[in-house]
Amino acid sequence: MLAPVPMIGAVVALLLFLDLAALQFLAKLPHPDQAFYSEGSHVYLESHGDRVLALRAGELSIDLKPRDLIEEPDVLPFQSEMMTFFDRQSLIYEILNAEDGEVVTTNGIVPLTYHVERLPGQLIFWIQLFVANVGALVGLAVWTFQRTNIAARHFAVTGVGLAISSMAASLYSSRPLAIDGPAFDVLSHLNFLGVCIFCCGFFCMMLNYPKPLTKFPVSVMWYLLMALIFVIDYCLIVDSLDITRRMPAIVTLLLAAAALCLQWRGSSRDPLVRQSLLWFVAVTLSGSFFFIAVIFVPPLLGEGTTISQGLAFLAFLTIYVGLAVGVARYPLFDLQQYWVKTMIWMVGGLIVISLNLGIATWFGLSNITALGMIVLTFVTVALPLRAAGTRYIFNRASRNFQQHLPQIVARMSDSAEKDVARIWQDEVMEIFRPLEVTRESISVVKPTVVKQGIGFVVPAIEGGASYHLTYADEGTRLFSSLDVTLVETLKGLFEMNLSREAIASEATEAERTRLRKDIHDSLGGRLLTIMHSAEDDRVAAESRQAMVELREILAAVDSDSTLIGHAIDEWQPQLRGLVESAGANLDWLVDRELATLEAALSGRDRFNLGQILRECVTNAIKHAGAKEIAISLSALQGNLVAQVENDGEVSDPATWEEGIGTRNLAARAEELGAEIHRSLAVDRVRVRVLLPADRLLVSQD
Repeated sequence: MLAPVPMIGAVVALLLFLDLAALQFLAKLPHPDQAFYSEGSHVYLESHGDRVLALRAGELSIDLKPRDLIEEPDVLPFQSEMMTFFDRQSLIYEILNAEDGEVVTTNGIVPLTYHVERLPGQLIFWIQLFVANVGALVGLAVWTFQRTNIAARHFAVTGVGLAISSMAASLYSSRPLAIDGPAFDVLSHLNFLGVCIFCCGFFCMMLNYPKPLTKFPVSVMWYLLMALIFVIDYCLIVDSLDITRRMPAIVTLLLAAAALCLQWRGSSRDPLVRQSLLWFVAVTLSGSFFFIAVIFVPPLLGEGTTISQGLAFLAFLTIYVGLAVGVARYPLFDLQQYWVKTMIWMVGGLIVISLNLGIATWFGLSNITALGMIVLTFVTVALPLRAAGTRYIFNRASRNFQQHLPQIVARMSDSAEKDVARIWQDEVMEIFRPLEVTRESISVVKPTVVKQGIGFVVPAIEGGASYHLTYADEGTRLFSSLDVTLVETLKGLFEMNLSREAIASEATEAERTRLRKDIHDSLGGRLLTIMHSAEDDRVAAESRQAMVELREILAAVDSDSTLIGHAIDEWQPQLRGLVESAGANLDWLVDRELATLEAALSGRDRFNLGQILRECVTNAIKHAGAKEIAISLSALQGNLVAQVENDGEVSDPATWEEGIGTRNLAARAEELGAEIHRSLAVDRVRVRVLLPADRLLVSQD
C-alpha cells in the first residue's frame, strides 16, 4: 500500500492520463465548420439562419431533428427512444465522416467543411472535466489519509463515481454534432455507472458520518441494490428511464437527508460535532439538491431541463471544495492538517500541469518542449506560491506564540516562583485556545499529539498532572507536530526562568545564613554575657527579652514560612511573660478555627505581626498603666484578625500624640498590607489589626 503522498501522486497521474485521452477522443471527431441550433421543432444553420431539412452523403441521408442536438440523452423518457437516438447518431456520424457530406436547407445545399480542433472550445467540456478531477482528487485524498474510517471510504467512492459520470458526460455533451452510436451508448452507460457509484457512496457516507447509525449491513445492501439497478438498465429490462435512472438518484438524496437528520439528533450533546455536521450538511446537500432539481426532476415531470447539464455539474464543486475547506476548519473525517497541505500542493500542481498541457496541445508543441515548460512553471511559480500559502494558513499557532512572547517574558520576570505554574497554564491556553481542557491523572515529560490531532497532552511545568487540550483555536484546526515544537520551546523558556530563580534563591539564602550567623555570634554572645553576669534582676530580665527579640529578628530573616498555629504558640509565652513581669494580667483568647487553619505566615510577616502585638502590650503597660490586657486572635472571612484591649488610662485615640511606637505600628502594618484601627470602648482602649487573606500562604507541611 502506497503512502499518502505517493498515492495522491498516482491519482494525479491517472487523472492526467484520462484527461489527455478525453482530449484525444474529441480531437479525432469530425468538426464541421457549420454550427446548428434548434428552435421549436426545427433545426437551423447559425451562419445562414436557414432551416435544415437533412444531412446527406451519397446514398446516406437523415432528416435532422432538434432531438439529435440534445446534450444529455438521459432526458428522454424511455430506453427505446434512447436506442433510436444512438442509431441516428451513428448515421449522422457516418455522414460527417464521408467526403461528400452536405447540408440540405430550405435555401439550397451547403457542402460540409471541417476544421481541426486541438482543444475543445466549449466551456461545458472544461467545467465537467474540472469537476471530475476535483471530485476524484479530493475523495481519494480523504481516503488515503483515513483508510480505516468508514465514512471516508464512502466519500472516496462518491469522488470516483462523480469522476466517471462527469468525464463521460463531458465527451458527449460537448460533441461537435455526433458520436458513433455504440461509443455514445458506452459513454452514456459509463455516465450512469458513475451516478450509481456516487449514490452508493453518498447515502452510505451519511449513514456513517460522524458515526455509524446501525450495525445492520445497510451499506452492503445499498451497494448491491444500486448494482442491480445498473444491470437492469444496461440489459434494457425496464423501458422507463424514470424508474431506472432518475428515481434511484432522487430516492438516494431523500434517504441521505433522512440519515443526516438522525445524525443531527444523535449529536445533541456534542456542540462541536453539530458545528461540523452543519458544515457537512450545507456543502453536501446543497449541491446535490440543486443538481437533482434542475436535471432529474424536470424530465420526471415531462418537462425539459432549464440549464445545461455541464453547468449543473458545478454544483458538485460545493461538495468537494466545501469539504476540503471544512477539513481545515472542522475535524471532518478526523483528518490532520497535513492533509490540507498536501491537497494544496496536489491541486496546485494539477492546475499548473493541466494549463501547461492545454497550452502545449493548443500550440502543437512537442512532448519534450511541453515537459520542459511544465517543470519550469512548476518550479518557478507553483512551489513558491504553495509555500507562501501554507505558511500563511497553517502557522497560526506560531504567530500566536510570537505575539505572546513579550508578554510571557514580562510575566516570568515579574512573578515569584510560586506563580510560574499558573503563568504556564495561562500562556498555553492563550496560544492554543482549546475548546476543552482537562487534567490528566499521570505526568508526562514531553508534549504529545493524540487522537490524530484532536487532542494534545502538555506537561505541567513543575511536574504533576499534565494538561489535555482538545481542538486547537476553538475547534478550527487540529494539533500538529508544529505545536509540539512550540510547547518544547516555551517549556525551555520557563525552565530557564526557574533555574534563574533557583540560583538567585540559593544566593539569597546563603547571604541570609551568613548574616544570621554573624549576628548570632556577635550580638547574641554579648547579650548572653550581660544576662548571666547582671546582678540587677531588671537588667537580667531586659537582657532575656532582648535575646528573645534577637531570635525573632533572625527568624524573620529566614525565608521559611510558619503555620499560624505555631506562630501563635510562640507569641503566647513571650507576651504573657511581658505582661506578668509588669504585674498585670493577660486574657489570651484564640479562635479554634484560626488555631487549626492550614495557612502559614512568611518569616517577615510573622515577625511584623508579633512586633505589633508586643508594641501594643508595651504601650498599654508603659503609657496607660494597664492592669488587665486581653489579646484575641480570630479568622474572619479568611482574614486574620488580632485585637488588643487594655483597662489603662482611657483616652480618645484621636488625641494621642504620635511617637516612635505609633509610627512603628503604622510602618509595620503598611509592610504587612494590614489595616490597623484604634477605638475607645466604655472603659477600654482597643487596637484592632486585620491581615488580609492574600497574605496567608498555603502550608507546605
